[in-house]
Amino acid sequence: MWRVKENFKDLEQKIRLKANEEYIRTGRGKKARIAELASSNNKAGRPLIEWVEEGDSNEGTSEATTSD
Repeated sequence: MWRVKENFKDLEQKIRLKANEEYIRTGRGKKARIAELASSNNKAGRPLIEWVEEGDSNEGTSEATTSD
């Protein structure tokens, strides 16, 4: 599934998306829009969504590591 990396407003769908929620796109131009948002070839200049495997949820978790 496609997951939102950071809060942003999708100017084509005219909706606000929040970090860690699933990105759902329907209709015409779906593949092209997903490719644009997953790359830095968009208005923000950085990837805004990423592909994650189903069940791979790091939502609300931190991957901080400590070394002794």
